[in-house]
Amino acid sequence: MKSTEFGHRFSVKEFADACGVNRGTLYHYEKEGLITPKVEEENHYRYYSSRDFYLFQYIAHLRRIGLSIHEIKKCVDNRSVPQYLKALDYSQQRCVEQIAQLQDRYNTVMTGESTTVESFRKPLHVPKLEICKEEYFYATPFNGSYSSIETLKQIHIHMTDPVVCTSPKRPILIFLLPKEKLMSGNYVQNLILTQIESPEDIPEDRLHVKPEGLYLHYCFGNDLISADHDSRDGCFTTFKNYATDHNFTITSDLYCYDLIGPFLTDHTDEFLIEFMARVDF
Repeated sequence: MKSTEFGHRFSVKEFADACGVNRGTLYHYEKEGLITPKVEEENHYRYYSSRDFYLFQYIAHLRRIGLSIHEIKKCVDNRSVPQYLKALDYSQQRCVEQIAQLQDRYNTVMTGESTTVESFRKPLHVPKLEICKEEYFYATPFNGSYSSIETLKQIHIHMTDPVVCTSPKRPILIFLLPKEKLMSGNYVQNLILTQIESPEDIPEDRLHVKPEGLYLHYCFGNDLISADHDSRDGCFTTFKNYATDHNFTITSDLYCYDLIGPFLTDHTDEFLIEFMARVDF
């Protein structure tokens, strides 16, 4: 391009058409101090030059790589190669973070689907024995009663806590019933658990370790049957009686997995739960 071509003046409409944007975008960029047209003294018309065209392309490029208006302003005020490379490096780091976030979102979608489908496939009222490896849980105190505002707050905090949410699994509520309460018929749960991959960086008072061993599984529910809390308590009794009748000694606390419940339905009295406790012959 000849140097004389840089002296050509374009009206706001002509310049907007050449850049493929509307005039509102140009006014916005002018307001933000990114690109400023010349103002004719005689008629007060606003004009852009060919140089402004190349500046606009630079701004558009910076927008495409994800920079904010504030970040673009720094690049426009200091149009140098080092500043541009710094912007690229910053954008690259942000892309890496966004890719990780998208991967985490994808993992959440896939595991949410698999855990939900798997829940519906579990056989109901069919006890089974299974060797389980040691597992780790993030624990939140729970007083066992849904009628308390404080309890609801505990559940909310547990399900939204950043530490808990690092797990990609669907946030199935898991309640822990102490062994002594199960055996005495006092079915008050005292912890909410969320499975985590590693105990690292988890405060000791929030870490619960499920020991390795032989576990008795028992699923209750009948395609989301309705039941009040007394009926659910009856499930605890059924589990305990089955273990006793078949000469099993319960050697651990009882884990109550709320596979399908209020989280996935709009009925707090619908459930599909799995009980699990370590046993010895």
